Amino acid sequence: SNPSRKQPDWPALEQLEGELVLVRGGLQFKGKSHLSHAPNVLWQKLEVSVPALSEPVVRVSSEGHGPLPDMLASVNRSALSPLMDGALSQAQASGEATLTLALTVPVNQPEKSSVQGQLQFNDNELQVLPGTPLLSRVKGQLRFDDVGFQVKDLKAKSLGGDVSLQGGLSF
Repeated sequence: SNPSRKQPDWPALEQLEGELVLVRGGLQFKGKSHLSHAPNVLWQKLEVSVPALSEPVVRVSSEGHGPLPDMLASVNRSALSPLMDGALSQAQASGEATLTLALTVPVNQPEKSSVQGQLQFNDNELQVLPGTPLLSRVKGQLRFDDVGFQVKDLKAKSLGGDVSLQGGLSF
């Protein structure tokens, strides 16, 4: 690997509120937080666990609600982007949305990290790539993980009419 090319960091948890418990050689945190690059997104139902500090594997799950552009910025400026092969790196969006995330990060083998998530659109505007049609009034879900993403019955308006999208992309 090229040491001068630094991998992006995981988003930092900021403004943590909750309970930290040490459990049999591991730790658990439950509460809420904000992530770096997305100060207007509140992450609730945040659970972080490291079952064994001797062989640390960090598991994080949470649900974020807030501005979709902030969520995209947090994904695209962090280690989440390479995990998803930069699929959202040029996306533009507006409106509020809900994002559910589950991460597993083996600290000693970060290349084996995995992500699963679900983005719930709520009347958003979205343009996935420059030059593609703008989708407005987007409703529905986009599910993703480290091998691809899928949409099922995503509804939107585009080019003057109603659009229903389904399908996926593998990385």
